[in-house]
Amino acid sequence: MTTVILDTRYSEAKKLLERLKGQQYAKIIEPNTPNAETIKAINEVEKGKGQRHKSVNSLMDDLMND
Repeated sequence: MTTVILDTRYSEAKKLLERLKGQQYAKIIEPNTPNAETIKAINEVEKGKGQRHKSVNSLMDDLMND
């Protein structure tokens, strides 16, 4: 088995990828991309806007009350 990494910022690479998708001998494994809600949550945590809890019980209480 061979691994090929395509830089899909280039139109030629995008064309090649589309062609390979139609071939039975090629298996395309696309990277998982987070959805908009997940990206927003990641950005909030990176800015220090996440919630902190002193205990698991406190966290569970907070989750159960939402």
